[in-house]
Amino acid sequence: MRYVDTSVLVSYLTPEPHSQTAEAFMLSAGGMLVVSSWTDDSLHLAIASAHGSTVYTLDRKMAAAGPKLGVPVILL
Repeated sequence: MRYVDTSVLVSYLTPEPHSQTAEAFMLSAGGMLVVSSWTDDSLHLAIASAHGSTVYTLDRKMAAAGPKLGVPVILL
């Protein structure tokens, strides 16, 4: 399961500097996508951790926090 942070979804749906990166990720092959709601980073990381998921995000702060908590994070 790929846990997708809202930052990726917004970039995918709205023209902005990261839109091409977000589109490439959203169209890539992989496991089931789960899209997060717009909420606190710690909740995203806790949910992903509970499900053994990797978090995919464009948010640099979340990307830095995840590994400190043992949650795999990929900064797109």
